[in-house]
Amino acid sequence: MESGNLFVGHTVLTFDQLPSTNDYLKALTKEKTIPEGTVVLTKDQTAGRGQKGNTWSSEKNKNLTFSIYLKPSFLQAAKQFYLSMVTAVAIIEFLQTYTIPAQIKWPNDILVQKKKICGILIENTLKGKSIGESIIGIGLNVKQQNFAGLNATSMTEHNPSVNAIDLKVLLHDILSIFEKYYLKLRQGKGDEIEQLYFSHLFGKDGMRIKTGDSVYNVKIKHINQNGSIVLAFDNGTEKEFWFKAFETIIE
Repeated sequence: MESGNLFVGHTVLTFDQLPSTNDYLKALTKEKTIPEGTVVLTKDQTAGRGQKGNTWSSEKNKNLTFSIYLKPSFLQAAKQFYLSMVTAVAIIEFLQTYTIPAQIKWPNDILVQKKKICGILIENTLKGKSIGESIIGIGLNVKQQNFAGLNATSMTEHNPSVNAIDLKVLLHDILSIFEKYYLKLRQGKGDEIEQLYFSHLFGKDGMRIKTGDSVYNVKIKHINQNGSIVLAFDNGTEKEFWFKAFETIIE
């Protein structure tokens, strides 16, 4: 399908099988210069990764597993989490077009009815104080129904009509929405994206977390531009956390 976007998805490299679309893109950028917006898509990702090395499992020909290559030199390294916000907000809007309400579980998971439907892995290369290159990896459960006991779900479980839609059509729609928000970021509208991201956060109105052997009731107070999260505790104190510093209890 021909892309109507300015640049995202103009070049889509499709493979029957890859260990990781992120890894393939990283290797490709070391071999030659490729245009911004290039997408690598695989029908079967055999070694997908999540944040901090978590694994991501996907059935062949059932889901969308792809990576987008960007050159966001306009973005300071200290504000790189905006790329996560752009991606998450784009996935949320895409799911809404299929009447699937979703939430963002900080930092990079998308949940539907408290089950994971999408994972995001972003890998940046810095150039001075800015981001030279960014690879946005997305794994979206579309038609898969067997998750081997994992707390996961797919689009078709919430909207059966999705089963009849070609995955390439869905990819085209995601890329169009993603480009819209990426261009907003490039135009300096980060505050708008930040507000949207926060409005869809799981736990902003209250959740339980586990850190060490202790469980706490907290509310999300703020997400910093560097990606850290500020939680408000019942006793009135606030504390900043980084990735993997606590476990969100899904119940």
